[in-house]
Amino acid sequence: SALDIRPPEDVPRVKEARRALDQGMTLLGAFRHRTRDGRLLEVEISAHRLTFAGRLATLALAYDVTERNRGEEQGRRLRDLEQIARREAEAANRAKDEFLATLSHELRTPLNAMLGWTAMLCSGRLDGATAARALESVERNTRLPAHIIEDLLDVSHITSGKLRIEPEAVYLASVVNAAVDMVRPAAEAKGMQLIHVDIRRAQTEAEAVGTVTDRGPG
Repeated sequence: SALDIRPPEDVPRVKEARRALDQGMTLLGAFRHRTRDGRLLEVEISAHRLTFAGRLATLALAYDVTERNRGEEQGRRLRDLEQIARREAEAANRAKDEFLATLSHELRTPLNAMLGWTAMLCSGRLDGATAARALESVERNTRLPAHIIEDLLDVSHITSGKLRIEPEAVYLASVVNAAVDMVRPAAEAKGMQLIHVDIRRAQTEAEAVGTVTDRGPG
């Protein structure tokens, strides 16, 4: 019977379709058909009731659409893969643009500092201490591009799983002062004055003031 060639999980749906036919409705739908050798086919069925030779009968036409559906499913998968590849390519392009923007900024910053200090040195308006600090800043900023190259190599080592981390102590005040020295020429060109603060000295003076305050009037 029609139920024998259907997978067990499709039987309730087939029975519902037969009840619709019994009520005089035309059946149009997709079903699954199991062949004698066990293969499962996808079929589209068109069926309706009619009277033949004085007896009630069913005229049913079934079309094997297995290959067509398989091709459509493969097409959907290819479109999904193409969309995923496009999104990944767009994300890679955005990451490349962000990387180049960051790299450009990291290269421009020390170069601008060197140009600024060089211009101030050439002007002859710097005293001995400031000129010495200017030369120190220029020397330090000439080394930064090399550090940037090393960082790029570190990225390569990270992706290959060969990065080696060597922790070391860093005096934070020197890092802050170096950052201030990098922007000092641009700031002074705009009439802004940056004040150099000796953090250790300021901390010592603050502790001394606190000690005197705690003692109170003698």
